Amino acid sequence: MQDRALGHTEDLLHPVPHRQYSFSTPIILRRYFLYNRKLLGKLCLCAKKSLVDFFGQHLKFKDGIPSIVMTVQTFGDYARWHPHIHALVADGLFTRYATFHVMPRSMCGRWRRSSGYGF
Repeated sequence: MQDRALGHTEDLLHPVPHRQYSFSTPIILRRYFLYNRKLLGKLCLCAKKSLVDFFGQHLKFKDGIPSIVMTVQTFGDYARWHPHIHALVADGLFTRYATFHVMPRSMCGRWRRSSGYGF
């Protein structure tokens, strides 16, 4: 199964640098996601928008197109309710003409500071 999945990476992922991001929810808000699962989809949209805005601002592309694969995970350690998102993101933006603009490595630290988390 793993060999089969690895064989599809060339079909799914562009040959550009990628990063993994994690988006967590504050403890006080988690119960809202428990009783209204549709909010998890909106959480993904918020995460996508924040990444696109951050990349667009620093790369100076307002109409840049991201390449993002997201998954929602609802449990953490010890099977506690902990909705969060894991995202595999191309490290930059595509233009309409399929040109890829790489995010400078120095911007990664700015994302950490602007997000409010030190991961």
